[in-house]
Amino acid sequence: MLIWNPITEKYSDALENIQRSFLMYMYYKTFQHYPADSSYKELLTGFEMDSLKNRREMALLDLPYALIRGHTIGDMLLQEVRLRVSRTYYTRPKETFYIPQGRTRLQQHSVINRAYALYNEIESRREIEVIDVFHQSRKEYKNLLREIIVTQQYSRYLFVCSSCGCCSNPQETKIDTPHLGN
Repeated sequence: MLIWNPITEKYSDALENIQRSFLMYMYYKTFQHYPADSSYKELLTGFEMDSLKNRREMALLDLPYALIRGHTIGDMLLQEVRLRVSRTYYTRPKETFYIPQGRTRLQQHSVINRAYALYNEIESRREIEVIDVFHQSRKEYKNLLREIIVTQQYSRYLFVCSSCGCCSNPQETKIDTPHLGN
């Protein structure tokens, strides 16, 4: 569910700072000291969480799927489905969704237009697997989107115990933490 999806970096960063502060507090409660040299991304992966930006993008990309499959409440949103159709019968359109030009900023930056734009952007990347809002099951669709969004943002780092390496493979270490215990 998408509650608030800021357009500007200022508000997006403000939300991420709140989560970063929370993760630092969780690190303190877990390890009894604050992380001195850990980045926000390392904290996210250490606690197996996604950034708020990634979670907002996942919710945005779930909207076109829900609209196409009829998983929304009310019929008003169904009229917002705008598929791009080729003018000739032998070519396929490059983008699945048509994004109309808005007369106002509110129309230009509406949640549905941003969802369509993000879907079209991911779909246009040739190096990734094909996402298909029409034929994939919801589980396949979400797993593929998670893989695309999370793995292209940052590489995974794991918390590793400094004394025994019991929590994961020591070669994957990025953060040196005290023993987590069994």
